Amino acid sequence: MLSPSGRDHSMRNLLRNAALTAMAIGLATVGACSSHSSAKPTTTSTPPAVSAPSAPVPDQAPDTSEDLTAPLTAKIGETFNVTGTDENDVLYRADVTVNSMKDLGSSLPANEFADAQKAEHGRLVVFTITYAQTLGAFPYNSSDWEVRMPDGQEYTGDAVIATSELHLGQDLTSGTLHKGDRAKGIITFDIPKTHGKLVYNLGLDQTAEVTF
Repeated sequence: MLSPSGRDHSMRNLLRNAALTAMAIGLATVGACSSHSSAKPTTTSTPPAVSAPSAPVPDQAPDTSEDLTAPLTAKIGETFNVTGTDENDVLYRADVTVNSMKDLGSSLPANEFADAQKAEHGRLVVFTITYAQTLGAFPYNSSDWEVRMPDGQEYTGDAVIATSELHLGQDLTSGTLHKGDRAKGIITFDIPKTHGKLVYNLGLDQTAEVTF
């Protein structure tokens, strides 16, 4: 049986051991928590930047320029549009048609109005031409026309025959067409017996080539 002093000493040993055990358990718990939290660090993601929409590109303006020197091409009976400018750069325009071509052959017999006529270059040909104004004051003249052959040779419409007696129509003269005006006439050429082009020249502006 222990004396009172011995019992006190044993009690102090028990209390000290219990305190040390509790301290050890606490340190182990703190270490475990620290190890667990460092295994998966918290991260924060940054959303990708959103670029502002670009401003719409405006449509390009249509090209309204006109090439007034480019030759047009057509055939007998086809209508083409001719555009020119006057001295003030004001546009004028007309629909032009070479309605028909008539080959009169290499000679014409004499009649009461004219002597017999023989073609110097091969044959006499008559073209019927119509103008219909569509814009501005459109000038026309028979001298605007010539025939160009494949070899480059050019012929003007200066063949003179009694066209009224042959019922071919009136000769094309000259003038200016205004709103709604039309003009029609014939031009006669003395040209070789081959195919070529009837060429329309409106000064330094637009031209046209009608094949025949």
